[in-house]
Amino acid sequence: AAPILLTQVCREWRSIARSAPNLWKVVNVPLFQSTSFIDDPSGTSKFVNPLIEMLLLSREVGLSFSLDLCDRSLCRDTGWLCFMAFCQHLSRWKSASLATGTLYPLSFVLQRFSACELPKLEQLALFRVREIYDSSKVRRSLLHAPKLQRLECHDTHSEAFDLDLLPLPNLTHFSGSTYSRVIDISCFTDKVSLCPKLVSLDLRLQNLQPGSIRL
Repeated sequence: AAPILLTQVCREWRSIARSAPNLWKVVNVPLFQSTSFIDDPSGTSKFVNPLIEMLLLSREVGLSFSLDLCDRSLCRDTGWLCFMAFCQHLSRWKSASLATGTLYPLSFVLQRFSACELPKLEQLALFRVREIYDSSKVRRSLLHAPKLQRLECHDTHSEAFDLDLLPLPNLTHFSGSTYSRVIDISCFTDKVSLCPKLVSLDLRLQNLQPGSIRL
């Protein structure tokens, strides 16, 4: 990460960088596809420990991060340890992007945090929602995130796309994409109407079958 590079210039730059929490408030964790993590048992700690330090250096500043726990990763345990590190700072989450897979499905991930501990969360993006009950579980968790205004839910896999993520009373922007084969328009409009602050809706449907739009 760029802030870490600043700490390696000289002692003075290191001191300045470590005392500036805004430098450490944005963290994007890459896919762990390097075989070095597997060949070297210490590879995981060499990556996770600096991440933990970065989170501590951000102090009380709101955090923005992205993390991919998808099944393409060769080092799934490393990704999960990174997620657990972020969970130690739940009260500071401001913007989060989470991609899950079959090994760490969204419902399993959600068990690690409660929305009542997310007072600063303003934006959340979720990718690869595959389990049939995931959407409703996400909604129940987010009802107590008072500042949540922007929600994205992409690559949803289920027989019918029913927008169980909605309604969320403070939501202003919602975008989603789905591979579901059926959508009930009347149910869709009913749920959208229960989002009084919604000003932007972007819904992308793929794989719809003939006659699958129910009026």
